[in-house]
Amino acid sequence: MESFLPNPQVSTPATYAVTVSSPSTLCTATAQVNVVSLQVYPFLHLVQRIHPTVGQNNGSIEMSTGGAPGPFAFSWIKDGQVVATTEDIYGVGAGVYSYQVQAANGCSKTALFTLLNSLPNDDEFNSQSWELAPNPSSGFFNLRWKVGAPAGTHLRVYAGSGRLLQEWNVPEGAETLDIDLSNAPAGLYFLEMRNGAERAWQKMVVR
Repeated sequence: MESFLPNPQVSTPATYAVTVSSPSTLCTATAQVNVVSLQVYPFLHLVQRIHPTVGQNNGSIEMSTGGAPGPFAFSWIKDGQVVATTEDIYGVGAGVYSYQVQAANGCSKTALFTLLNSLPNDDEFNSQSWELAPNPSSGFFNLRWKVGAPAGTHLRVYAGSGRLLQEWNVPEGAETLDIDLSNAPAGLYFLEMRNGAERAWQKMVVR
């Protein structure tokens, strides 16, 4: 390999001759440089990401790591705290996660992953028995049951982050319930209705 650059890059470990010449003095000096290893950084591949259900820690991120020499050291960081030291992470809630991998040669790489709250696929909002209006709203919502709330109805309101904000035990036969989010910032919220083993969800938008 021949290069006339002041800081050449090499792709193969080997012994290289370096010659430095001075045009003003016509002096030349030569030295041998032995490159024994190269900085090989790990590659990070996202295998699967499952977003958590709102209010629950059932999200996961699965990774595949390689490229650099192992073994690897893994760190998952959320809100400045290390939450896992494994290649994959399971049983986590919504948020931004920093994934840091360090190879045996000391080279490291970092990637950011975001998990968002999602509604359960098997718990659709049943508009035949109750309705929420207006939606979107400025923060005031009215929940109305078309035939009265059944016994044992429990309501919860979550922020978009999954944090529980409000909850009620609804009296049997109640026809309406006012929900006040006027002091909450604009954004997406979730209403959860439970009755025994049954559960339903509704998105709420404050604008």
